[in-house]
Amino acid sequence: MRHSVRSTRPYLSRVVGLALVGFGLHALSVLASTAITDITVNRAVASELAAFPETSVEALAFSPDSLTLACGLSDGQLQFYDVQSRSVTNQLTLHESAITALSYSPDGQWLASSDVSGRLIVWDTATGGVVMSWDLGSAVHDVAFSPQGTWLACVGDMRSVLMWEAGTWERLPAINGHTGPVYSFAISPEEDLLVTGAGD
Repeated sequence: MRHSVRSTRPYLSRVVGLALVGFGLHALSVLASTAITDITVNRAVASELAAFPETSVEALAFSPDSLTLACGLSDGQLQFYDVQSRSVTNQLTLHESAITALSYSPDGQWLASSDVSGRLIVWDTATGGVVMSWDLGSAVHDVAFSPQGTWLACVGDMRSVLMWEAGTWERLPAINGHTGPVYSFAISPEEDLLVTGAGD
């Protein structure tokens, strides 16, 4: 039976993102007001990010080595921060609408980002270049690489789970069954189970 190990004081602004750092020793939540809080110790850390964006943060993800924090903004920008120096290391601007989700591949080679217009982009984290890009035609609400890095999946207003083989980026059979938008999903460590959360 699962139970809460720590609760935090109520937020005055909506929580739009949550990310685990390293081996789960810390968890960061990000608010629409751009405040970042380490909920493990219930301490605000936004002031430590000197160049934290003034626009609304909609998604965030830590690189597998916990050295880089990626933030997806409401204006479509992607900003990257060096966790140790608290400084901006890169900024990418190909999205033209609010970013909805971010996911690093397990080896940190790629970062997937999605937006409300239906664009899904896979980035090369070493160069900042685009590896693949798709225009899916409707809002994407969540995106993730599988735990073993073998495939990439996304969900959204298309009411299906869309999947691609990582590396070749060949389209895999979609998973259907919902009659309404799909907002989130989770993949088991063995990659044999996938759970979706939808509005139907």
